[in-house]
Amino acid sequence: MPGLRLDPRASILILLCSFVPPICFNSPPASAAVFVAYLLVALVALDRARLRAAALLLPSLVLSSALLWGVFLGEGDVLFRLGPLAWRDVSGWFGLAMGLRFGAWSLAGLAFLARVTVEEMAWGLHRLGLPYPAAFSLSLSLRLAGQFSDTARMVFEAQRVRGRDLEGGSLPSRVRRLAPMLVPLLVLSLRRVNQMAMAMESRGYGGGPRTSWLDFRWRTVDTALVLACVALTFLCVGLRWHGLGVLLQGRL
Repeated sequence: MPGLRLDPRASILILLCSFVPPICFNSPPASAAVFVAYLLVALVALDRARLRAAALLLPSLVLSSALLWGVFLGEGDVLFRLGPLAWRDVSGWFGLAMGLRFGAWSLAGLAFLARVTVEEMAWGLHRLGLPYPAAFSLSLSLRLAGQFSDTARMVFEAQRVRGRDLEGGSLPSRVRRLAPMLVPLLVLSLRRVNQMAMAMESRGYGGGPRTSWLDFRWRTVDTALVLACVALTFLCVGLRWHGLGVLLQGRL
């Protein structure tokens, strides 16, 4: 539900549980069922911009997985050849299931990041027992990843405004033209990290007992959703234990 705000601890536990069901199956029908379930959750949790990004990423992920596994796994009958490469039917179906698996994981991660802020994630990890420096570092890595992406985009736009053609020509020539971007990107990134270090020091990071302005209460809905996810996780593990939803035995 769009207006539902869970305790960050519940969101983290649900995210951890969400990684188990996709890995329990390696047949396309079972993997597709799990993927559709995750997709329905993502449609509720994600905004239009993130949905558009997922719509662009997931088809290529699934297709490339089916093609690569179909060529290199070596299971099943050969359907067609392209020079020394042979695409096999069982391998291709297995690759399709792997693509759906990674797609489900991607949707789970996007839904989590859309509903939980970096500060809430650090708070939740710490309240779950992770030492605060480790929880803060993990949450900070997500924040810095977005900032570095914004910095790279800013440098790219600045170079293009100055007349550099960064998109035309062959792939090797484009790679060579991107090399000069590394110096300003590195300088700006180091400057941003230095500013963040000074900001942390000025706020007394590591100087004594910490307080937090965040205050979440564990509610009944948090318990219900976590228990439902745990039950679903054990159900999927039980199905895998009995060989249901498995195309190739002995492979995750």
